[in-house]
Amino acid sequence: MEVFKTNDMHLAITLQALNQPMIDIEPGVKKTFVFPDSEKLRHFTERYWNRALKVEPQVLWINYKIVKNRLNAC
Repeated sequence: MEVFKTNDMHLAITLQALNQPMIDIEPGVKKTFVFPDSEKLRHFTERYWNRALKVEPQVLWINYKIVKNRLNAC
């Protein structure tokens, strides 16, 4: 399986809020968030960096809490 990795927590939270499943968080000084790679994920990532992505705020905050809890469990 091909994977997509990022050290950007905000991108990881946004991708998870868009129903892209996070499969792992790799340890290190800067955590690495790992997702299954797909065209849809790449599309969302491109739109994120181009500031063209819309995410419902409550969904974003819920996923922020989920990711923070996973980080604290590492």
